[in-house]
Amino acid sequence: MALATAAELIGVSQRMLELAVDYVKVRQQFGQAVGSFQAVKHLLADALLELELARPLVYHAATRRRPSSISMAKAAAGDAAHTWRARRCSVMARLGTVSSTISFVDEARWALESAWGSRCGIASG
Repeated sequence: MALATAAELIGVSQRMLELAVDYVKVRQQFGQAVGSFQAVKHLLADALLELELARPLVYHAATRRRPSSISMAKAAAGDAAHTWRARRCSVMARLGTVSSTISFVDEARWALESAWGSRCGIASG
């Protein structure tokens, strides 16, 4: 179940990325798309990097099926999802509270992130 949770977290994070990128392409500020600002690009690039680092860990855990690999994959996927939540709040601001799609994806992330433990639980356990 932890492996499935990790895989689902990767999918949720991917969806958050797609929603954020779509939003910054159309949101205008100072006469240009918000996505053209370097600071926004850096926020999204950092979160994408964490997502792309977690994805191979989940694939590796799926092929190995060792508890240590699964735990590592779940922790990395949870961290990536948490980073995406923070970046989504920075980039999309209040939109997450009014858009049903974004709210649904964020609630799924919240529920999955703590399921089967997190990095904080692993470190203190």
